[in-house]
Amino acid sequence: MQLYTRPGAEARQLNSAEGGSARFALGVVLGVVIGGLVAGISFGGLAGGKGPTVTSTTTVFSSTTISSTEQLSAITSTVTKVSTESESRAPSMTLEPTLLLYYPGDDVVLIGTVYPPPSGDQGIEISTSNPLGTVIQVGTAETGVDNGTFFYILNTGTSSSWVSGKYTVTATSALSSTTTVFYYAASQFGSQQLQFQVVAPPVSSANQEIDVAILSTLSGGALDNVTSWSGLAVYFPDGTIHYLCTSPGTPAGCTGTFSAIHPGLYQIAFTLPPGSPGGTYYVEVEGSDSSGNSAQGLAELSVP
Repeated sequence: MQLYTRPGAEARQLNSAEGGSARFALGVVLGVVIGGLVAGISFGGLAGGKGPTVTSTTTVFSSTTISSTEQLSAITSTVTKVSTESESRAPSMTLEPTLLLYYPGDDVVLIGTVYPPPSGDQGIEISTSNPLGTVIQVGTAETGVDNGTFFYILNTGTSSSWVSGKYTVTATSALSSTTTVFYYAASQFGSQQLQFQVVAPPVSSANQEIDVAILSTLSGGALDNVTSWSGLAVYFPDGTIHYLCTSPGTPAGCTGTFSAIHPGLYQIAFTLPPGSPGGTYYVEVEGSDSSGNSAQGLAELSVP
């Protein structure tokens, strides 16, 4: 028997089938788009702001049968979490000199970072005080508004306030501040009559004995006997000074041993204590001979 259908019914059946396919395809596309959006947010792809954002990877979907309403809810939750973590980062600032010890004529270069970076033409106020607590210079460092880095340069020996000792530098912004230190020796490095050559191993480590050799010569190259040692010290990367033992005139709390191998040739042996910080160490030597000639010498070594 041949069955006949009304043209209208046939059209409705066809439209119904096409409509179901269209709705299915639209649902697949919507799921892919929303799923890709959520994946991008979970990995920080939509994070905004000038500073770095702390994010954590979160598994949002455990199956592919989650509804569109639940997907949108998960997206909102993830965006809120990323925004909250970004806003919770506390303001911070760092500041360090490129060297620890300076002499007259040297430029003290200070490098720092600040978060969040100041907006517009706002800068970082830099104040430098000498060992007596006297403020000797005040200035402003400009920052990179994208990453918050800044640097500042001090010219040493510009006034009588530049005396030997430890200097303190304070950096201040609207939300945070920090301090750092460096050391300055007011006398010139060496003299025309007496010169020191100080030799130290380039690399060392904590709990390892370090041998430092000192050669004392006159301007013509002849060895010269040092009769007075006014300063033998090691400058640590953390800003502390550790004095080395000499004889006579050994300071209290000194470390290491001092040996006169020959007039004009000397040796210092000391050991860095356990837990000594990594960085650059400076061994400073200062003394004079029987004629009143004085000199300074410097050697540096690194601890990885």
